Amino acid sequence: MSGEKQVTTIYVFCNSCEPNWHSIASVTADGRGVAGHVCSHHGFVEHDMGFVGDWKHDTYNEMFPDGWALEWVEDPRNHPVIKALIEACRAKKKEVA
Repeated sequence: MSGEKQVTTIYVFCNSCEPNWHSIASVTADGRGVAGHVCSHHGFVEHDMGFVGDWKHDTYNEMFPDGWALEWVEDPRNHPVIKALIEACRAKKKEVA
């Protein structure tokens, strides 16, 4: 055993990128929603989601007191973790329908 502390990865991605508004979402690998944000320019995402500066860090620290790490997901539909969550959600939706 390495003795290294395992931290929770928070996957951050643009859920909807319209010309004037960007809806940002973040989730964990087990599908928990973490934080979201809407901003007027994609360039604000790094700051507003806490990659740069400490925005959202209170939320992250409260949810994951043992540690967390942010990972930007450029292409959520082809990212293995996000893709698996989307497929699980679709399967659950079919069960309910």
